[in-house]
Amino acid sequence: MPTEAAERLVPFNYKNIAIIFGMFVIFNIPFFIKELLKNKANIILSKNIKKLSLTVIFFIIYAFIFWDIPYSDFGGGPLYKIYQNFSIFKPMYLFFSFLGLISTIYFSFKNFRLSIFFLFFIFIYCFADNLFFSYLDPLLLLSLLIFHERIIFDLEKSKIYSLSVYMYFLTLHLSWIYYFHVIIGDTLR
Repeated sequence: MPTEAAERLVPFNYKNIAIIFGMFVIFNIPFFIKELLKNKANIILSKNIKKLSLTVIFFIIYAFIFWDIPYSDFGGGPLYKIYQNFSIFKPMYLFFSFLGLISTIYFSFKNFRLSIFFLFFIFIYCFADNLFFSYLDPLLLLSLLIFHERIIFDLEKSKIYSLSVYMYFLTLHLSWIYYFHVIIGDTLR
């Protein structure tokens, strides 16, 4: 194994899980919101108060477990960079990371092949020293589109939804280019 590769391999770090789901949420959120809007009648029902209470309790536990997010100058994705620049953003970052966990579980239950992809990246990233968002950028979006047939059906069904998803990912990509080129003065990796 080359020495550069050996230096990047670190012991299992469960604290990276919060950063991983903080990256996953960026790709899952436009599709997850669509699913929530389809099921909004079920969400508001009083029987879901117990589920909502359990979700809040699990979020508190999640925030307690991952409160000491490791600091890294490299990688982590856009939400992680915002958290690093504004530490007051930490509870909000953990909320988005938790939302990434919930949306990942939701999509994994909907499609077994997608769950294998998610588990693969979670496993790999738990042993990495720097979690680079640019590795997930094309792969996660493509895997969501390829492995989850319902997403493609929704995109074909509604032009407004398709356009909004396209604009969301275009804005994400352009802001990423801006960040690399203007903010850190480096090339896009």
